Amino acid sequence: MEHANCPVALIVGGSSGIGLAIAKLLLERNIHTVIVGNSQNKLEAATRECSAPGTLEVLQANLYTPNDVQRIVTFAKTPADTSSIW
Repeated sequence: MEHANCPVALIVGGSSGIGLAIAKLLLERNIHTVIVGNSQNKLEAATRECSAPGTLEVLQANLYTPNDVQRIVTFAKTPADTSSIW
């Protein structure tokens, strides 16, 4: 699956609160969803909560770290293959 061939939602802060709620709604609509969060534990819990039919990918990143921000940019420009945790 490539980003160009299907809608992909990238949600920063998607491991809890409103971000997680939006991720769940998008997944229910079978939209490829990527959640970004700082806490690996919260990301793992969010992954367990999201059991809808859409594809979920998880990216752990600290937005105060330039290298992590660059990883998000690189990820957004790269075709997606499978569910993964970075």
